[in-house]
This record gives sequence, C-alpha cells and structure tokens, in this order.
Amino acid sequence: METSSREIIRCTRCRMQQYMTQTQRCRRCSGDLLPPPPPPEPEQPQSSQSQTVAASSLMATRLRLVRRCRHFSQPELAERAQVSQQFISVMERGRSRVTLETLERYARALNLPLHVLFAPAPQFERFLQKQGMV
Repeated sequence: METSSREIIRCTRCRMQQYMTQTQRCRRCSGDLLPPPPPPEPEQPQSSQSQTVAASSLMATRLRLVRRCRHFSQPELAERAQVSQQFISVMERGRSRVTLETLERYARALNLPLHVLFAPAPQFERFLQKQGMV
C-alpha cells in the first residue's frame, strides 16, 4: 500500500495518531500503523418511487383501519363509495395509485374529513381517539 509521507496514521497498538514513518512503525511503541478509515459515503436521498411506495402503504393502512373501526365490510364500503369491492381490496393493500377523487369518495362514505387521511401520525391517532375508534 502506498501512502504519502504526510498522511496521518493511527498505531494499531497504542492508537497514537502520527504522520507515517518510513519504517511504517509507531514512534512510541513500534507497533504497526493503520491508514485512516475511508470517509463515510454520503447518504443517497430516497428515490421518488420509494417515497411513493411508502406513502401508498401508509395510506392503505389508514384506509383499512378507519373502515374496520367504522365496522364496514369491503362490499358495504364499495357500495357507499360507488367503487368495486375489488378496488377497495387493492387500494387497502397499497397496490393501486389512488386519485384524490377516489379518496374523497372513500372519506365521504366513512363520514371522515379528507384531511385526516393526510394528517401526521399524532393528529391521525388523536382523531381516531376522539371519534371513539380506538
């Protein structure tokens, strides 16, 4: 391994930091010298696709939770929201992209303010508690 003469190195035995010596030995204890660890790799931002998947999963969980708390079956909710039961099932599993119009229908069928579905977790849970759902 080639190292520059001014490279800062740490001894494997006494852990003292020092410049690399020609002998590649510690000035204090004659132990082997280690090169510095590589810099950490920068974190990659989440892709928009993974963010979409996470949002779909969260929305699906909330939709299913509210439906169950309101004691609706999927066929009952599908009829009230004027969508198919299969679509409700797919939507609650996070396997479908849902339009705002569909979410409005879903919320209206459950007598739920639409903004609650988009609220941060603490506000969403507080709403459910106030409604006596949990």
